[in-house]
Amino acid sequence: EEEIDRKLRQDHRRFTIRMARAG
Repeated sequence: EEEIDRKLRQDHRRFTIRMARAG
């Protein structure tokens, strides 16, 4: 479960960075 949570956090981070660049 820890690996999954960590992966989800990384994906969320990438998504936030993409939104910041687009915005």
